[in-house]
Amino acid sequence: MELCMTIAEIAELQGVNRRLLALVIRLARIIVGRIAEATALPDGLNRSDAAGPNDGARRPDAVSMLRDVAVECAHLARDSREMPLARELEEMSVELAGAAAKLEASLTLD
Repeated sequence: MELCMTIAEIAELQGVNRRLLALVIRLARIIVGRIAEATALPDGLNRSDAAGPNDGARRPDAVSMLRDVAVECAHLARDSREMPLARELEEMSVELAGAAAKLEASLTLD
């Protein structure tokens, strides 16, 4: 069975895809903002609490995760054929890298 889509259907799906991507980017920015502003790390650790035996190992994981996602966004931006999308991904990459640096700086103060 062969599926044939019209140009209008393809354009509609591309529009839906762009809107969904915009929502994902907004959600990611909200999450990054919450991580950067929170007193608790994503793994439930509290920055203001005394360090437990595993805290030293888990805290850098959050920073590393943010950096990994930043790099992935930068790669996606580079590979994107749509300029608005590429710009959004590049901005997200910069924001994530900044959030990682901010989180890392706050952890070194503990």
